[in-house]
Amino acid sequence: MMNYIFSLILLISIVYGLITGNSQGITNAFLSQSIEAINLFLILLGGMAFWGGVMNIAKISKLTDKISKLFSPLINKIFVNIKDNKKAKDAISMNISANLLGLGNAAIPLGIAAMEELKKNSINKTTASTDMIMMIILNSASMQLIPSNVAMLRLNLGSKNPFDIILSVWIVSIITLVSGIILVKIFSYYKDYKYINYKN
Repeated sequence: MMNYIFSLILLISIVYGLITGNSQGITNAFLSQSIEAINLFLILLGGMAFWGGVMNIAKISKLTDKISKLFSPLINKIFVNIKDNKKAKDAISMNISANLLGLGNAAIPLGIAAMEELKKNSINKTTASTDMIMMIILNSASMQLIPSNVAMLRLNLGSKNPFDIILSVWIVSIITLVSGIILVKIFSYYKDYKYINYKN
């Protein structure tokens, strides 16, 4: 759906530029923004490669097991059906760790691995379970102790203090994360309550 929206926006921009006689501006925008996109990709790639390597070292050194044990009490309370699924716990723990470091892109593969494990626990394979929905919330509205990606972008754009947004990031992250978890729990309880009443 997003592909259609962005394509429509691009098409409208080109048509508007041609109608207003600003075809040169369109050409310049295509050339300059293509270069900017490549520069941005290389900047983010460096950070992703570094932290991806750190995550790989953590797996080899069994640090993931320690991280999993650290987050295990929290995960057991938030996720109701994965107490015996170690692979899911490890993937969720590393996903949380990556998000805490502000590495949303590095956390995506870990989030996908966690979702695959959670799907195995799901009874209905065609509908997202409560745990899968909770995983989406944790990954989307994650708590970021160190907003690395945003800081790299700010530094590239000339910010003298790229990490001066940390307090704002903490406040927004906590509010969105807690709100998301509460809403999932409320709707999950409501769904289970309706199901029990329907069965009775």
